[in-house]
Amino acid sequence: ISAWLKFDTSQNGFLIARAIPTAKGSWSGVSDMCWYVFVGGGTTSFKFRSKRAGVTHGAFTNIDDTKGAADEQFQGKSYRHFFFQVDPKAPGDPLLVCIDGVCDDAQRTTDPTSGWAPADCEDSAAMQTSYATDAERQTALNNSKTWVTRRPPGEGAPTRHPQKI
Repeated sequence: ISAWLKFDTSQNGFLIARAIPTAKGSWSGVSDMCWYVFVGGGTTSFKFRSKRAGVTHGAFTNIDDTKGAADEQFQGKSYRHFFFQVDPKAPGDPLLVCIDGVCDDAQRTTDPTSGWAPADCEDSAAMQTSYATDAERQTALNNSKTWVTRRPPGEGAPTRHPQKI
């Protein structure tokens, strides 16, 4: 995923997310997401579900821009270039986040599970336990959606700032 973004203030929000509905066909919000990209002042996150049984989420990386110098923070800036990449076969850390061509800098932290293989909706362990039958799982997958500049409805506002893309 590659995007040029501008932040008028130090707020943040969802850039893109893929989600599946609950077994009842409704959307509960963040818990429905298979993966997401959250960007902005304070937190930029890239998170996936896990293939590991009994584990809800797997690969995760986070960048806290408030720990950087003032001229590196996402506030009142011109457009910034964000690049997000996932490589399930990469040893150790399958997620890459670059901002303005800088990848994996000192502001970046990873979850201890970041070495676990990331999973999309189809491959996540949660998919195997969240639906009683194969037919329910397939219906949920058929109804999956990718949300741009918002998250699945049901848990608050889609984003907290007027992001320019």
